[in-house]
Amino acid sequence: MTRNEIEVHVRDILASYTKGGLSVEGDVVLAELELDSVDYLEMILRIEEKFDQEIEVAEFERCKTLSEVIDFLGTRLAA
Repeated sequence: MTRNEIEVHVRDILASYTKGGLSVEGDVVLAELELDSVDYLEMILRIEEKFDQEIEVAEFERCKTLSEVIDFLGTRLAA
């Protein structure tokens, strides 16, 4: 899967969590989504399902931006 394909899928998932019209254009700081803990875990589960990956929450928490999530997934999918 290409980086662009990963980005499209992750953007779709993040877009479902936007509040108050937060744009998912350009890079997104995950903290700006203001997810509660349940939504955050649900987002990770949706990413796991979409990419058929098991993701440790502690590993994922190192990702602070959309770009970092894409790089994280790209590395995992290439392995």
